[in-house]
Amino acid sequence: MRLNFGRPDFLRVSPRELDHYFEQLEAIDRNAVIPSAMICATIANVNRDSDRHPEPYTVNDFMPGAESDEENMAEFCAKVARGEKFTMDDEDAEATRAMLKARFAGRLKEVVN
Repeated sequence: MRLNFGRPDFLRVSPRELDHYFEQLEAIDRNAVIPSAMICATIANVNRDSDRHPEPYTVNDFMPGAESDEENMAEFCAKVARGEKFTMDDEDAEATRAMLKARFAGRLKEVVN
């Protein structure tokens, strides 16, 4: 079983922790498919008829369950229209800050200097 939890451990896990764990598993599964999707997109683009399909294929075109940018934007706009709030708890906000700092550390130094 992928959870690697015994019954006592599973019963101690909060619903939020379990949801976070499932999100991590989904990300791992999604990342495992990316190399195959890249190969599929490359093959499709090499053999693409640019008259019939002028836009090149992307990795997302070959990712199972991937949402397009348009779908993500439509969902975001619908949430804004409904008046939903976009807040993070302190733990999520700190994790996001740390990820952004690590990801863009070199670029931030370039901009500041």
